[in-house]
This record gives sequence, structure tokens and C-alpha cells, in this order.
Amino acid sequence: MFFHAECCEGSFRYDERKERRSDVENSEDERRRTKIGSLRKKALHASTKFTHSLKKRGKRKVDYRGASFSIEDVRDAEEERAVHSFRQELIAKAILPKKHDDYHTLLRFLKARKFDFEKAMQMWAEMLQWREEFGSDSILGRKERRSDVENSEDERRRTKIGSLRKKALHASTKFTHSLKKRGKRKVDYRGASFSIEDVRDAEEERAVHSFRQELIAKAILPKKHDDYHTLLRFLKARKFDFEKAMQMWAEMLQWREEFGSDSILGVKNLCEKLITLKFLFIEDFIFEELEEVLHYYPQGYHGVDKEGRGPGLDIERLDHEPMDKDLL
Repeated sequence: MFFHAECCEGSFRYDERKERRSDVENSEDERRRTKIGSLRKKALHASTKFTHSLKKRGKRKVDYRGASFSIEDVRDAEEERAVHSFRQELIAKAILPKKHDDYHTLLRFLKARKFDFEKAMQMWAEMLQWREEFGSDSILGRKERRSDVENSEDERRRTKIGSLRKKALHASTKFTHSLKKRGKRKVDYRGASFSIEDVRDAEEERAVHSFRQELIAKAILPKKHDDYHTLLRFLKARKFDFEKAMQMWAEMLQWREEFGSDSILGVKNLCEKLITLKFLFIEDFIFEELEEVLHYYPQGYHGVDKEGRGPGLDIERLDHEPMDKDLL
């Protein structure tokens, strides 16, 4: 019994410690959540304040110029006399370039050599010699010229971009205006007529003439291919070698015959003549039933659409007598 009581008492203490630990953990979690919530509110407040300041930045004029101030050039009388004497000696020896003729520069050299004119003069001459050997003045000059060139290029680039932007805006406005007016006016899509001068080289013309005579002699020059520039193209393709050009020409005619390219062109002509209801004839097909087809199926085409494409309107007679059943 005594052992059982000790066990119960130990279990009770363990449960009590466990409860206290959980209370401590809960309080720590609560503090952590409170702290995180407080930081989140501060962050949101700072973000809102920053956004509000950005919005207001464009509404007020900011003057970024600093306060103006002047520096008084205070000179010592003895130093000024020493600099004047040093300057006169440099001028006498012709070693005082205009760009280095500055009071404070000369004073700096004198102070560096404790106002010893001979040493200051030697130091000045070495400085000029060093600048000449290493081209420091030319480097500065090149740098200044390069900056001027870059500035001018940037200016030209900005001007060009501005001009292109204006042209693009003008073209866009003009195109939009033309689209709005397209339905209100009749558009003529025919281009302006112009002529192209046929300039021929004398040697090439003689070569084409000889090549043409050989094709005629071999009966391989159809009328539709009898063209100066076509013959010249074949000669140029084979570097004016008549045998190779002749072989290439024969292979071209054989290919057109095998694949029926001339018949394809004939079908295209057929479609164009169907629109105008004219008599149809092509190299390998004669439409003898045209009149009967038009008798039982009268129809036609008229006009073009807004883009100039045809036919624009398909016309059919709906009140015509029905077709004979034997024809169906």
C-alpha cells in the first residue's frame, strides 16, 4: 500500500510538471504570435506610408540644389611674392604652359621644395617631361573629345528616336483614319503606271540570238517560252556553256510535260474565263458542254469585295425551271 501511494504521488507530480510546461509553452507561443502580429502591422504601416510618399512625390516640386556658398581666396603676402618670382622665372625659361599657369599650382610646387627655387624649378621641369612622355595631356584631351563625341552621338540617337517615334505615330494615325474611311469611299487599287527600260548587253544579246537559233533548229523552243530574258537566264545559269544550257532547257521542257505544269496554267485560265462567261479553250481540254450547263444552271459573278478581291457577288437564278431528273 505504501508503494502504491508513492507511485500515485509520483504520477501526480509528473502530471503537474507537464501541465506547467504546457502552460509555459502556450504563453511563449502567445507572445511569439503577438510579436509577429505587431511586426506585421509595423511593416504594413511602413509600406503604406512609403507608397503614399511615392504618390505624393510627383505632386510637389523638389529643389535638389544645394545651398550656394563662396570660398574666399586668402593669400599670404610673402607667398604671393614668392609665387610671382617663381612664375617670372618659368616664363623666362619658356616652361610655363597656359593650362598650368595657376597661382595655387605654383605655390604647391614651392611648398613641396620648401621655397627652394632651383629644386622647385627642377621638379616643375620633370613634371612637364613626365606628362609629355606618358601623354597625360593627350589622354585627357582624348577623353574630353570622346565624351564630346559620345554626347553628340547620344544627341543624334535621341533626335533620331524622336523622329522615328513621330513618324510611327503619324503612320498609325493615318492608317487608323484610312480604315475608318475605307467603307465610305471607292478604292482604286490600280498602281501608277510606269515603264522599265530594257537595257541589253551587246555580247549577251549575241549569245542569246545564237542560243535561240540552236533551239529553233532542234525544234525545242515553244512559242510561250520564246523570251529573251528567259533564254538569257538559262545561259547565265550554265556560264554561257551552250551544251549545258541546251541540256538544262531540254530537261525543263521534259519536266513541264511530265508534271503537266502547262495544263495547270490552262486550268487557271479556264477559271478566269468562267467568271466572264466566255468560250473556254486550253491546250488539253475543250469545254463543249458549256452552253448546256448554263442552260440548266444559269449563274454568274459580279464585282469585287472591299479588298479588291474577286468575285465579290455570286448570282444565281432561283426562278429557273428545275433540272431534268435524267440529268441528276
